[in-house]
Amino acid sequence: GGQAQPASGGSNLFGGQAQLASGGSNLFGGQAQPASSGSNLFGGQAQPASSGSNLFGGQAQLASSGSNHFEGQAQPASSGSNLFGGQAQLASSGSNLFEGQAQPASSGSNLFGGQAQPTSSGSNLFGGQAQPASSGSNLFGGQAQPASSGS
Repeated sequence: GGQAQPASGGSNLFGGQAQLASGGSNLFGGQAQPASSGSNLFGGQAQPASSGSNLFGGQAQLASSGSNHFEGQAQPASSGSNLFGGQAQLASSGSNLFEGQAQPASSGSNLFGGQAQPTSSGSNLFGGQAQPASSGSNLFGGQAQPASSGS
């Protein structure tokens, strides 16, 4: 369901709307209109200047990017997300959810363990690997290596 009309790439899962300038993910309803990329999961709003993640409600309006999840704190060098413990030591941006690790060159998401090392951006949910050239989504294991974007 839903609609995905991003300029470059992104993912619109489970309804919701994704109208991103670059790429990002809009999961489980909610709205994602970041200037560059980011993730808006489970409702909430994400309007960061660069990229970041706004999960489970809350608000993310960061100068660079980052995540304010479940009252925690995210102070990475550029951007990224540190949810449920775990560590985020990203060169640019990304997400480290549920104790996993995220060390992508640009941005991406590492949910539920697994590894995310995409060249540009993408999403690695529930383990698996995501190494797309531009962006895309790798859910529930499997592989995602699209040239531009995909789900």
